[in-house]
Amino acid sequence: MKPLSVGTRLFLSIMAIFVALVIVFVAYLRFDESLSTVIRDDAIFIWFAIGLAVLLVVVLLLYSHKMDSSLARAASEENAQMRRQLTQNISHELKTPVASIQGYLETILANPEMPVETKRKFLKRSLAQTQRLTTLLRDISALNRLDEATRKEGKSFNNQAALLYPFGRIDIAQTLAQLQRETALTFQTRNMSLVYNTPETIDINGNGNVIYSIFRNLIDNALAYAGNGTTVTVTAHLEGTHWHFTVADNGPGVPAQHLKRIFERFYRLDKGRSRASDGTGLGLSIVKNGVILHGGTITASNANPGLRYDFTLHR
Repeated sequence: MKPLSVGTRLFLSIMAIFVALVIVFVAYLRFDESLSTVIRDDAIFIWFAIGLAVLLVVVLLLYSHKMDSSLARAASEENAQMRRQLTQNISHELKTPVASIQGYLETILANPEMPVETKRKFLKRSLAQTQRLTTLLRDISALNRLDEATRKEGKSFNNQAALLYPFGRIDIAQTLAQLQRETALTFQTRNMSLVYNTPETIDINGNGNVIYSIFRNLIDNALAYAGNGTTVTVTAHLEGTHWHFTVADNGPGVPAQHLKRIFERFYRLDKGRSRASDGTGLGLSIVKNGVILHGGTITASNANPGLRYDFTLHR
C-alpha cells in the first residue's frame, strides 16, 4: 500500500468540506423549519460549517500523516531486510568458488610429489572457479549500474541513465542474428532448436549492450533449463509505441508459486540450480532492469508446456 499523494489528499480534503457543508445544511433545515431563520442566521451557519470542515480536514491529514509514517517504517524495515538477504546471498555465492580454489591450491602445495596430470587437473578446476568469480562480479556490477540508472521515481530513462547507458538507434534483428550464430553449437549439441518469428528489421532507440544482455540471458536460461530436444521460440511484433517480444520454450516450465519471484536476485527454484548450470542467479534480474531501462515491462508465465517471457521495449 502506497502513501497518499498530494492530489489524493487535496481531493479528500475538498470532499470533506463538501460533506461537512451538506451535513450542516441538511441538519440546519431539519431543525429550523423557518427558512427566514436560515437566511437571517446564515453567518452562524457558514462559520459552523467552515469549522466542521476544517476539523474534518485536520483529522484526515493527521490520519494520513500517521499512515505515511507507518508505511515509511515498514518500507524501511523491508529494504533493510532485502539488503541483509542480498549481502548474505552475495557472500554465499562468493564463498563457494573461493573455497574450491583454496582447497585445490592447498592440496597441490601439500603434495609436492603430486603427478603432473593431477596437478594440471586441479589447476584447471581452480581456473574455472576464478572465471565463475569474474562472471559473478561482472553481473553484480552490471545489476548495480542498471539499478542506479532506473532508480529515480521509476522513470525508464533519465539523466543518470543517459550517462551510464547512452542510447542510439539499433536494430534488434541484427542482435538476434548474432545470438543465433553464437549459440548455434550449444543448441546443436543439446539437440535443441532456436526459432525466430520476427520482422527483418526491429528498429528501436536503446543501448546495444543492454539489449544484447536481455536476449542473451533469456536464451541462456532456456538452454540451461528447458531440457534437451526442446525448442526456443522468439517472436516480435509492433504495438503502438512499443515492440512486444516473447521468448518461450516447450520445456517443463516453472511451478506457479515461483513465477512472481523469478526475477529476484539469486532466487532459485532449488539451491543448486544456478551453480549446476554455471549461472550466477542474476541473469533474470539483469533482464528485468534492462527492460525497465528501455521503458518496458516483463512478465513470466507457464506456456503449457514450457516457460514464456513476455516483455516490451519502447521504440
